[in-house]
Amino acid sequence: MNIKQLLVGILFTLLFQQLIFSQNYNIAASGRVYNYQKQQLFMAVRVDSTVLINSDTLFYHFEMQRDTVPYWAYGSCIDLFGGSLFGKRHLYTSDSILKIITFKNDSVIIKPYAPIDTHWILYQWPNGNYIDAYISDIYQDTIFGLVDEVKNIKFSVKNTLGDILTSNFFNMKEICISMSNGLLTSYDFYLFPTDTVLCNLTGISNPDLGHIPGYKDFFEFNPGDLFHTIQKDLYYIHNGTNYIIHSGFINKTIKEVLDVIVFNDDSATYLFDVCSHVLEYNNNVADTTYNRDTIVQTYHFNPLPDSTFLMLPFQTFLPQINWYDMPIVYRYQQDRIYHEYNVYNYIAINDSCWAYLIADPAPQYFRYIEGCGGPYTYFADWMGAVTEYTLVYYQKGSEVWGNPLAPNCQTLSGISSNVNNIQNDVQIFPNPASSDIKVIAKNIDKIDIINISGQLVKSIKFSGNENEANLSLSFLEKGFYFVWVYSTDYDCIKKLILN
Repeated sequence: MNIKQLLVGILFTLLFQQLIFSQNYNIAASGRVYNYQKQQLFMAVRVDSTVLINSDTLFYHFEMQRDTVPYWAYGSCIDLFGGSLFGKRHLYTSDSILKIITFKNDSVIIKPYAPIDTHWILYQWPNGNYIDAYISDIYQDTIFGLVDEVKNIKFSVKNTLGDILTSNFFNMKEICISMSNGLLTSYDFYLFPTDTVLCNLTGISNPDLGHIPGYKDFFEFNPGDLFHTIQKDLYYIHNGTNYIIHSGFINKTIKEVLDVIVFNDDSATYLFDVCSHVLEYNNNVADTTYNRDTIVQTYHFNPLPDSTFLMLPFQTFLPQINWYDMPIVYRYQQDRIYHEYNVYNYIAINDSCWAYLIADPAPQYFRYIEGCGGPYTYFADWMGAVTEYTLVYYQKGSEVWGNPLAPNCQTLSGISSNVNNIQNDVQIFPNPASSDIKVIAKNIDKIDIINISGQLVKSIKFSGNENEANLSLSFLEKGFYFVWVYSTDYDCIKKLILN
């Protein structure tokens, strides 16, 4: 390749990248998802289709559940097929004017190419009062690590005489729009001007910029992370006076991350110390058992085990007749994001009005918490059955939330850990290894080789007096393994890499 060809290639690449990142001040380009934070909610914008109208382009947005009535109550109209923050649709004209359609079929007008200090009517109320908008500032800023041109659009609210209405909420408010990433700050224009919450852009897909939480984010743990959970599977009966537990169990568990074995785009594998206190009920009689073990657990990200992660926040989708699942992404305690979807039953009043139908069984939720796993669930029916899996406490580094079940595993289960001095009690040479390894430890009783799925692939017994063992592992595939050394004095686990 000569210098000329190289320069042409570089220029083509730069032009192609510019075309990808630039959307010419459009608020939403086809093929991208925009993630906005609205107080403790995450909202999304995505264009599902476009239609050319003469020289203009009409963008249709995905359908989502929106509450367009004052109260959520039986009999109220719920719009299950509403629009995104930027309406059900928006028009981008050939002269670069944006027209957003609200749920009342009003219009919000944005003119990002208007000259600085040029005024236009952004929105007008039925009584003639209006929001006067103008571009107050133009500057370069770094958005998601890339330099972009940004414009501030400032509002003034005026009456029909042109007098400024200082008492109106939107007076002196402003939004920001960028050339390549759309609206950086915005109001919920689908509900505009009823809704007054400012929304902030947090991430964009294709290419991925900023932060849009995905399945992988919810299962990213670190050594030392602690999770306290309560799992219930109970059946209640009425004894004539009150409800009592007839059968089932309550399992209180503490899980600590001991080691991270694998974390990549396809899966995550961890070593956990797990202890539990279990109450098992039979005819209202409880029996208590205690458990403690060290386990290997793998979470697979590809393909996704839960298809709701392919849905957008508040997106309506129909798994069966009249039943709608609606994924919701909130901001959780201590700035932990959680992904939750609920199963509701709705009845159609007409095409635009649906009502929540009170029915048995009650709605069920499934919740994933960023960095804390899931799904955590709750479900109850009117026959007395209750199933629940709840995170009640977690500790991740210096971040602590909730109420612990017990100070530690020893207190909860009464059983001492069978893993001590994981890093120091056993030495393995070489590590990484190609086939044969040497294990140096004291008074070896047994050595188990365990793969990352927790399966035992080799087990060798010793007299208990050996302090050294030579193992041939040439029959094993390349990858990560655990070497578990047992002794009368200790148990110890070491991570081994075969390559």
